[in-house]
Amino acid sequence: MYSNILHFIIVLLIYTGYQPESANFTRDVDAAGIALLGILFYLYVRNRFEYFARRCASDSNRLSACASYHTALVNQSTALAIIIYALFIYVFDFKLLLAQAPLIQVSTLLANLLGIAPFLALLLIIWLCAFPTYRQFCNTGMQASTYLLSQLKINATVLLPWLLVSLVIDSINLVFADFSKVLEQFPLAGLLLFALLLAVLAIYLPFVIVRLWGCKPLPAGPVRERLERFCAGARLTYADIVLWNLFEGRLINAGVIGFIKKFRYILISPSLMQILDEDELEAVVAHEIGHVQHHHMLYYTLIIMGFAVFAYEALEFMTYKLLSLNILTTMIASGAAYTNSAVSMLLTILPVVCFVLYYRFCFGYFSRNFERQADAHALQMTKSSSGLIRSLEKIARAGSQDRNAHNWHHFGIAERIRFLESCDRDPSLIGRHNAKVGRMVAFYAVLFIGAGTVFYTFGERPLVQAKMTFMQYVMEKKVASNPENTLYVFSLGNVYYEQGDLKKAEACFNKALALNPDDPEILNNLAWLYATAQDKELYRPNEALELSQRAADLAPKPHILDTLGESYFINGKYEEAVRALELAIAARPENLPYYEKQFIKFKKYREEAKKKKQQFDELEPDSHAQAI
Repeated sequence: MYSNILHFIIVLLIYTGYQPESANFTRDVDAAGIALLGILFYLYVRNRFEYFARRCASDSNRLSACASYHTALVNQSTALAIIIYALFIYVFDFKLLLAQAPLIQVSTLLANLLGIAPFLALLLIIWLCAFPTYRQFCNTGMQASTYLLSQLKINATVLLPWLLVSLVIDSINLVFADFSKVLEQFPLAGLLLFALLLAVLAIYLPFVIVRLWGCKPLPAGPVRERLERFCAGARLTYADIVLWNLFEGRLINAGVIGFIKKFRYILISPSLMQILDEDELEAVVAHEIGHVQHHHMLYYTLIIMGFAVFAYEALEFMTYKLLSLNILTTMIASGAAYTNSAVSMLLTILPVVCFVLYYRFCFGYFSRNFERQADAHALQMTKSSSGLIRSLEKIARAGSQDRNAHNWHHFGIAERIRFLESCDRDPSLIGRHNAKVGRMVAFYAVLFIGAGTVFYTFGERPLVQAKMTFMQYVMEKKVASNPENTLYVFSLGNVYYEQGDLKKAEACFNKALALNPDDPEILNNLAWLYATAQDKELYRPNEALELSQRAADLAPKPHILDTLGESYFINGKYEEAVRALELAIAARPENLPYYEKQFIKFKKYREEAKKKKQQFDELEPDSHAQAI
């Protein structure tokens, strides 16, 4: 399950991170390329599993290790499937092919389902090729349909939260048409909404999962009665103890899912019950109780969500820093074919690599220590490590696992056994390990809150600066290669203005104006610069008014009328400023509160000017009489 989560998150990052370039789209060629690559993938995977079957069949001494080799081969094929899927996206423009499907633009759920479909098809190829050797070396007698359905159910569990969130977004969009735009304007609100949806799903999803997996209640009898008494003694509340029936119950595993009593389930596979005696089974359940009572499921959820917190500003900042490298800005500025695809691929690699490292090392570190804490909890509950140690040995033998192999998320069997034996000899190790886990969680919580506070409070300025630097480098290269291109020169001036380099901005605006004297946007931006500059050398009210009047005559848009109003205002023409803003507001601009604020400011000064004039007019006759 851990690997499945990693695989699908990588695929989702690839799919959502790519922005297709329609200029290079060739539908028939791309569709043929996807089909051909899929066929080649099938032939390669089939050949690998057939070769694997021949090797295992020819050496009877290696049969005990074939199950482990089979799992490794499936994982290797899945890694290759991710690479093939990336080629579908980056080379063969699958997203552009997908965009032609009906309703794809209006349904997030449909877009996500179809977007992930090619990867699911590649997984289906792997499972079809893997099944003969799986039945031969791992589970004799299973039908292909059962094997495929079990694989689909496991992977559907990973995808289900993502698809349900997509369904919720579709439902909200049906009620609130501008919901997506609001999320784009307030990304933090979107992140909080996503976290809320995940929290709701985390509570109710176990109820769905046990039914999706076809789990049935553990039949009444001595075993159930003993486990119920054991759980009651541990004060563990749950909805049910169920049989984990995937792969015809041959899965050798146990687990617990659910945050609250009503939707918490203890899962035990029938195969595990067959190989363990009651003491050993009780020890395994004690391990699962340890996960619940130490709140590991909550911590797992927070740690996975923590990546979004750490990556929200940091990854975007790193992205623009990467884009600002000379080789990339040169590539982007050149506008060469497939530039967009190449840049998207590079930018997808960054979050994928960051997530893999985070998941493998940060999540893996916590997971290993949580498992060790659950092992120690089982020892304390059963008063001895013998039951859990025997169960681990039996599970390793039954599953043809190498007990000395390392495991990135659970510790290896041998490592777990050595720790339990050490705890038997020195029970204080349990307390020390619990204290270690407590320090880990506390440190992560402080880091989580601290990073979130820093990113959302102070992270915007460096991010904006990184964006501006990237745009500056690109536009400077575009202007250098196309010095007569008005749009490039004007855009570079806007970048300089946003960075606060007003003299360079003025030079670019004047150059653009020389190239196109009647462009209202250039006239407007230069007028705004002269009207609002703090530098006395650049503060030129008369020129601002002249330029803004020309711009308004050419295109009386709200933002241009706002500049005209500001120009009138700094020249003391408050009545004209008010009229300009009245016209701007009448056009119902998007940022209406800003225009209303400007209108109130201008109106206030107009009224004050009228009042002063009236006072002056009233005093003027008296002054004249005194002079006589």
